[in-house]
Amino acid sequence: MIFIAGDWEKDRKRFDKAVEHLIQTEKYHSIYHDADIINIADVYEKYPFLDYEQKLALSLTMLSFCDIIYMLKSWENHCDARLWHEYACAHNYKIIYSKKF
Repeated sequence: MIFIAGDWEKDRKRFDKAVEHLIQTEKYHSIYHDADIINIADVYEKYPFLDYEQKLALSLTMLSFCDIIYMLKSWENHCDARLWHEYACAHNYKIIYSKKF
């Protein structure tokens, strides 16, 4: 599975564009072998009643099911994305740094 990481609070549209890009890339190039995509911005929107700690715990649990993390531009500016990146590095995930989004 692929986990999309970035500043989900600042620019929600980039997450949707990244999902579409990953789907199209898979469709035409079979790079990710039909991987499911976790768009954390979608997840957080579905559970607005969760507090910050609960959202973070949920996101880390979801990330633990993945083997690829797709880092959107300016991820370094968001504390959650830095934490997700650190987790991915510690667990030897394939890390893709987006040049588009």
